[in-house]
Amino acid sequence: MKKYALDTNIISYLLKNNLDIVDKINKEQKKGNTFNIPPVVYYEISRGLTAVNATAKIKKFDNFYLKFKVG
Repeated sequence: MKKYALDTNIISYLLKNNLDIVDKINKEQKKGNTFNIPPVVYYEISRGLTAVNATAKIKKFDNFYLKFKVG
């Protein structure tokens, strides 16, 4: 089993529904691999979305937070 850290760019692609990235992550999860969001990436995304008042993307990011561990 592998562990992956999602960076700011990957999360941005996920928030934009980039199907290539979504498919790759789903395939890796089916293999039993896990993903996490480093705290600094969590902060960067949260701060950026809040700064532009992107409420829909904030809700979507909150779902990622539940799906992928922060840490």
